[in-house]
Amino acid sequence: MSNEFILKELNVLPEHLKIQVFNYIRFLKSPFVVSASQTVKKPKFGFGKYKVEISEDFDAPLEDFKDYM
Repeated sequence: MSNEFILKELNVLPEHLKIQVFNYIRFLKSPFVVSASQTVKKPKFGFGKYKVEISEDFDAPLEDFKDYM
């Protein structure tokens, strides 16, 4: 895509849309935008091993539902 094409399209936009485009360009240039070159670390297997505790009677029937069983 050439710069001339982009400028031509930008010039036909109404003023309020030009402001939105300008703000978007500023957003893209900000340091907080994650670039494609940055990779997201995947958690390793067993990462949350001790984060969750399941009680021994997890599969036991609940007292609240004994009338329905």
